[in-house]
Amino acid sequence: MRSRAEKLLILLLPCFSFGGFSQGLKQNKGPASAADNLNCDCPAAIHIAVTSATSYFTLNKAEQGYGKVQEISSAASSDPHSFEKEHASSWYILEISEKGELVLDIHPEGKNTDCDFLIYKYSDSLTCDAIRNKKVMPVRSNIAFNKERSFTGLSASCKEKFAGKDQGTLYSKALEVSSGEKYVLVIDNASNAKGYSFMLSFSRKITIKGTVKDSLSNGPSAVSIVLLDEDKNEIAQAETNPADGTYSITTGVNSDRPYYLVFYNATTFPEGAYVNTRLGTDFTYDKKMQPLGTKAPYTLHYYKKSGQGLLQYEAWVALYRAYMLYKLHPALRMQVGCSATKDESWVDEEMPFSKWRTNNFALQLVNIGIPADRISQWDPGISAAVYSETEKQNKGRGMITVLSY
Repeated sequence: MRSRAEKLLILLLPCFSFGGFSQGLKQNKGPASAADNLNCDCPAAIHIAVTSATSYFTLNKAEQGYGKVQEISSAASSDPHSFEKEHASSWYILEISEKGELVLDIHPEGKNTDCDFLIYKYSDSLTCDAIRNKKVMPVRSNIAFNKERSFTGLSASCKEKFAGKDQGTLYSKALEVSSGEKYVLVIDNASNAKGYSFMLSFSRKITIKGTVKDSLSNGPSAVSIVLLDEDKNEIAQAETNPADGTYSITTGVNSDRPYYLVFYNATTFPEGAYVNTRLGTDFTYDKKMQPLGTKAPYTLHYYKKSGQGLLQYEAWVALYRAYMLYKLHPALRMQVGCSATKDESWVDEEMPFSKWRTNNFALQLVNIGIPADRISQWDPGISAAVYSETEKQNKGRGMITVLSY
């Protein structure tokens, strides 16, 4: 039976990193069993109608081979347009019902599951033969792999149509499609580990606006604003109007991916916001920037699983605020701490929950890129502070005191 500490670790350990990229291929296991792998060949592809509603598909276990025919093979490992060969593949025909930008999210079940994909334009019943005989080229591909994060697909924010194994970008550019068109999608589970799920949808425009003020004077604050996706790609940038502190961003996004706003300048502690694109297309975020000093601690909020759809310590937008501060001030030194409430005062008989949480907090700051020698820790113990309604619901508060910069 697991101890309480072990259970907590399962819930709270981070799932983000700046890990390196590699192909991570394993040995092909040969022809697949027809009983278990009905869509491992192009002629047996599963047809999916792609509509304005998001289409979901789940393959609960990894395919065991390439099907009856090795349809994609003999490609150079450096070729961004093709797999070296099929390992454990699944084929799909996407039937497009409207004009738009097609986006794709492939979510492997484990971070070590390496899913690569190719997309071809489907012309007629001879398309599968043309793919096998290398007479057609894919219109999109991604063969990159990140050992810490294995999501891949098509994104409205990406510019490159193809990504080879050494390029390091997990998403490729969204695909312009029209009603009545068909495309062949082949997903190859190169690691042959676990299954995956994928989502097909159309990108959409969102508008984010608001006003940024100084917390002391309540006057307009001149800051830079960046919108990031979950892979830390910069999607859009903006500056506030120095006269009144207002800003506005309009950009295309994948409708089922999270995005993050970070507000920053050289004289204040960075602010942030989580943008849940499932909630609509128009968002307003007003912020008050705290002047940078070395007295009172700054607060970063972490969220347990809730309406935000995040696990505690996975909401790295808060950590990214601290990382941005370090990037602006490379000489930065900080002290960090996380308090606990009365109902969570101990992990076990030897470690207070607040001390365990503080150590975890410091580790996450190191993981996101702040040198460990810039971070010291203090244990705030059980907090007597007044929590906001959000914090009462989610029990997440980390504190940073700037020692010098």
